[in-house]
Amino acid sequence: AVSEHKYDRVNDVAFSPDGKLLAIAIESDLGENPVRIWDVMAGKVFKTAYNLLPVTTLAFSPDGRMLATGDAGGKVVIWNMANGAPRHQLAEHTDEVNSLAFSPDGRFLATAGEDSRVVLWSTDNGQKVQALEGHQGPVRALAFSRDGEWLASGGEEAKVLVWDMGTRRLSKTLTTGTAAALNTLVFDALKRKQILLAGDEDGRVSRWDVAAGVPR
Repeated sequence: AVSEHKYDRVNDVAFSPDGKLLAIAIESDLGENPVRIWDVMAGKVFKTAYNLLPVTTLAFSPDGRMLATGDAGGKVVIWNMANGAPRHQLAEHTDEVNSLAFSPDGRFLATAGEDSRVVLWSTDNGQKVQALEGHQGPVRALAFSRDGEWLASGGEEAKVLVWDMGTRRLSKTLTTGTAAALNTLVFDALKRKQILLAGDEDGRVSRWDVAAGVPR
């Protein structure tokens, strides 16, 4: 079982959408910094990829065919799960990558980090689609609405920026009413795209009706 294995430090874990694969980002004292992909049913490692710097965040694509990794130096890699090989290497961030999110159709990958930047990429050709400018501090969390029409981003500024993916422009700014940094974002699981939740460093969860731009 995966739980029987002791690692130096685990920075992130992610299941594939079908639950068959588990990715673990390990920060090793030996400097190897592996990402291990486990075959959950077989209980063995399917693939190991080594990184020069620690991998800080992971995300599987909705169809499970791609895994994105972001590291402490700003590098993002999209891996092909069919053969375990790198598909695209994305170089845009200048500091640690904090969050990754695939669009629901898998066509885009959003990345965010300590450099206050949110960048949208094409997963087809690995090219930058657009940098979404608006944050003044580190960005820690990203979330696409279930229909892919909106992308939410948040972090140290204790506010959420909501981007319209049709125009790729800032649509709304949602505030929490506190100074606590935001660590996580998620849209309603029942596919009601307008409901967004955010968790902050003070242990508070904020909830908004995004369409109306008001707390719920």
